[in-house]
Amino acid sequence: MAYRLGVDVGGTFTDLLLFDDESGRTYRSKVPSTPHDPSEAVLSGTQGICGTAGIEPGAIADFLHGTTVATNAVLEGKGARVGLVVTEGYRQVLQIARSLVPGGLAAWIIWPKPEPLARLEDTVASSRPGTSTVSSSRASGSGLGQMIQAARPPGTSERAICRTWR
Repeated sequence: MAYRLGVDVGGTFTDLLLFDDESGRTYRSKVPSTPHDPSEAVLSGTQGICGTAGIEPGAIADFLHGTTVATNAVLEGKGARVGLVVTEGYRQVLQIARSLVPGGLAAWIIWPKPEPLARLEDTVASSRPGTSTVSSSRASGSGLGQMIQAARPPGTSERAICRTWR
């Protein structure tokens, strides 16, 4: 038998849903989240739901993970200040935040732009993937290592890399 397990880590509870592919039966569980180490709730919840279903964790073929904690941090603006590495030519994309909305709504919908997750001054651009140069006022030299270091301007505590391959 193959099973699929979905886990959502929330601020208060971690929810689990186990699905038996053969019979279609589902098992649900909710355990207290462990903010100091979210993996503790995931592991204890997994053990518990497997026990309820009478299976070993090794019978789980697919593990799907989501987290409302991260979503809430983004929505509430409580995340860390982030340095961002993007592909050259895309440095201002988050600040522009423009897109074409197909269909009848495109002409009259007004969408207030949210604050970007990374400030423009905390964003560095690198050349297209497959090359080794870095172009930015904050970055010089070559290679991903320098790029990542350059993406940590003063005041940032985290880094993200968002590269576009063509």
